[in-house]
Amino acid sequence: MMNAPACRPCRTAATRCLLSLLALGLAACGGESDSTDEAPQHATEDALTATDAGGATTANTARAPADTAGPAGTWTRADTAAAVSPSSDTAAATAASDTAADGGASTADDPTYATYQNDKFGFSVRYPQNVLQPASDVGDGNGRTFEAPDGSASMLVYATEGPPPEKLQQRFEEQTTNPDLEITYQTRGDGWYVLSGYRGDHIFYERVEARDETFKVVRLFYDRSRKRAFDPIVREVSASLQG
Repeated sequence: MMNAPACRPCRTAATRCLLSLLALGLAACGGESDSTDEAPQHATEDALTATDAGGATTANTARAPADTAGPAGTWTRADTAAAVSPSSDTAAATAASDTAADGGASTADDPTYATYQNDKFGFSVRYPQNVLQPASDVGDGNGRTFEAPDGSASMLVYATEGPPPEKLQQRFEEQTTNPDLEITYQTRGDGWYVLSGYRGDHIFYERVEARDETFKVVRLFYDRSRKRAFDPIVREVSASLQG
């Protein structure tokens, strides 16, 4: 296991939720694949389960029983792009940031976006740079985590090679039957799915696309109290996944 240094983002509640689903997702994508990229896939999980400063592993913390979810409201169908099949692959998006407004960072109610470009797998996704800041690298260039400074929200984007297309169905079923998750919205198409709902005190959103034996995953976690501000962010991030 990689002894990655402990980092502040890995100790927040939102990020622990994110790491928990990452571990579940990697397991669902695993199995008996003959992928030559299996080592980086395991390295991804190892890097995110390194021992934190308190002595406990973030993996054990993340896999602890989730807080009991309160009465769940109806998840707003914020992801209008999720109900249709993702657009066909295009050339890698230009890795350029939107110009941030002068005068310092804005709030989630007025996000400005930058583009994260992954050269290893040739995909890109936009993120609200004044709301979520780049944090930890995932694996050996597989992706990246993003974290709100106050720990109330986090985002994970990564890709792995190897799982055959039928693994997407297995992954979908494992996530929708996960007792720690309260799924309130789900939709899927040919080679993709979207899930959202609640995990304890957090709202989660997950988009997975499978193309050419490559899985691309985008996940967001944020406090229930930030739902109104994050609905448009979820729409923008989901629709921006390219490659």
